[in-house]
Amino acid sequence: MEIDRLKLDVLYKSYGFKIRKASSEDIRVYTYRSGYFNNADIISIDDSSNPSKDLEDYQKAGFACTIRDYKSLEDAEKELFNGFFAFKATKKRFRDEEERFRTRQSNIIGGGYQFVSPPYRETHKEIHKETQTEGIPLTDYLIKELEKNGPRLIILEAAAGYGKTCASFELLRKSLGYFSTRLPLFIELSRNRQAKIFRYVLLDEIDRIFPSLSASLVGSEIEKGNIFMIVDGFDELLHRTEAESPDYHKVDPMLETLSDLLKGNAKIVLTSRKTAIFSGDHFHTWMENHENDFHISRHSLLKPNLEDWLSYERRYALDKEKFPIEKISNPVLLAFLRGQKEDEFESLAKNPEKIVDEYFTRLLDRETERQELRMDIDEQYRLFTSLAAHMLELDFTAEDHEYLQLFISESNKDLLLRIRNRYPSEARPTLEELSAKLVSHALLDRKGDENDRVGFVNDFVLGNFIGNSLLKSGSNDMLVPDDFLEQTILSYRSRAKSDRLGLWEKLKFSLEFISSEARVSAEVALCGHPVNDLIGETFSRVTFDNINIGTNIKIDRCVFADCSFSNVTFQLDSLYQVTFVSCRFYSCSYVGGLEGRGDKDVHLVNCAGEENQFIEHLGRESDEKNENHLNDIDACKKTVLEQFWPIGRPNFQPKKQIITLYKGHAQKKRGLVSEAITELQHDGALIIKGETVEVSTSNMSLLRRLLGR
Repeated sequence: MEIDRLKLDVLYKSYGFKIRKASSEDIRVYTYRSGYFNNADIISIDDSSNPSKDLEDYQKAGFACTIRDYKSLEDAEKELFNGFFAFKATKKRFRDEEERFRTRQSNIIGGGYQFVSPPYRETHKEIHKETQTEGIPLTDYLIKELEKNGPRLIILEAAAGYGKTCASFELLRKSLGYFSTRLPLFIELSRNRQAKIFRYVLLDEIDRIFPSLSASLVGSEIEKGNIFMIVDGFDELLHRTEAESPDYHKVDPMLETLSDLLKGNAKIVLTSRKTAIFSGDHFHTWMENHENDFHISRHSLLKPNLEDWLSYERRYALDKEKFPIEKISNPVLLAFLRGQKEDEFESLAKNPEKIVDEYFTRLLDRETERQELRMDIDEQYRLFTSLAAHMLELDFTAEDHEYLQLFISESNKDLLLRIRNRYPSEARPTLEELSAKLVSHALLDRKGDENDRVGFVNDFVLGNFIGNSLLKSGSNDMLVPDDFLEQTILSYRSRAKSDRLGLWEKLKFSLEFISSEARVSAEVALCGHPVNDLIGETFSRVTFDNINIGTNIKIDRCVFADCSFSNVTFQLDSLYQVTFVSCRFYSCSYVGGLEGRGDKDVHLVNCAGEENQFIEHLGRESDEKNENHLNDIDACKKTVLEQFWPIGRPNFQPKKQIITLYKGHAQKKRGLVSEAITELQHDGALIIKGETVEVSTSNMSLLRRLLGR
């Protein structure tokens, strides 16, 4: 079979080969120099040609020659890819990395680690389709997405502690077994005190994983689909405050780097916290600019289902103690509980508020045996609390191994001297050896691209010791960095009420400086309900479970968009001009009334729910509307549509974030805007998908008529 010589030349040149003179046009000779070695590939592109003369000539010239018997161009592509990318060795390296991750997880939970697929939903699916996409486990679904043709960006978003990193490593594990001709490029991002730019991080990772290959060659194989990318923690490139209110001078290059990669058959899977990076109008504009260039899908990882982790008998045992088991919806604790023997679990279930304490007690006790560490549990706890306090003071989460070893030995010298004296003289370690043992503790793990930095093994553990250091401090006005806030609240939401309220007192000052969404989430996690009045606030994609909303506070002129409410009781007499857009309500109820203000003082737009009084009570149509009110709605409908198609512009913007449609309107007019959006949806002018609204392009005549154009 004859091979296209021009395409073969292009292929070999892309790998850095030079085209050399051959004895005939039906033979191609390509040479490659790597350090001391000179290599030559000799290829007959026609079955009738004989390459023996070329082999002799180039061997005499000092080249290590190989005659390649390719049957097709695809054979040549496969051979070069496997050779240059060290296919088997690279897969083994990633398998080893995934195995180390599983070992770390097993050590931290005290048993065999097993991935449990989280519930998830596609962000822009219609609201009633919010269960797992087609009922397929997450990583199986992602594998199917990676098999599809064309460039695809798949974004997985989740709150802290919902298993993004575990899902990334499980996808890595499954893809290594599933794909026989493709390689992953796995990048685990972690924030440190150095500024990071995604393009440079990507180049660093390429150089680390494929040190002898050029970035352009790796990029070419990504474009062909031979290499797919898994990027865990995309939001880590920004500080938390920037992620919530992003500086688009920093976000733009990140997005454009993605668009530069997404060509041909490229595939990229990103995980990220739920941030404004992927929800604002800026992101949607970027999506629209590349609408015909690549496919984008966004998925939200939902709160872990207890049924997936604990048997009915174990859930009943916790519920019998009147313990709010939703408080332990954290994969670290759930894995710990699932791994307990029956008698151990029964003991934990009798005092469930001590589950977190028992988790750390057992972990620290195991370390005394594993490392022959002659420290009791309290001493270990104090030492790692001091390390967390140091991290909090200097705002870092990982540092050089030598730095942490020096800190431990100098800051805890008296303690280490006492511990050292507990060893027999013939086995007594030096202070340096003892501090080295502690830096290798199961609570700590190597971080960073070169594995030369060490930090706490996960956010849950870090948050626990940060919280303990705060509770032991004498100050109530410390300004805690946003990253530490989230991790501490994540860890303490599972603790006893007294611990949670104690931490709340320590964090109240810091919570004044974060977004309203993050503040309310913190209030619910630590106090069990929102604490402060909510006036003119907007909440997007927040989950509320098993709480009362409106008790002892006022909620006035607020918008909740694409939020989820489960087993929530609403205090209606505390709600004034509140709008729910594309929200989901499960087993929700209400108490009180709207004090003669009318049901439509609380507005529902494109909401859905199951088994709840709240949506049934408020979801019905308003009573009669007078002529003035109808005129106001018509005027408002026009104003809403003009946000998609401003006067003087030749084209309309097809999508907008639904929150933005309320901008420019007085807060007291938000109810009118909600009615206008609902009518435009019923008219067929707008299509609401989650937190976004699209113009119905199939109904342009209606759109022009409503706009008077």
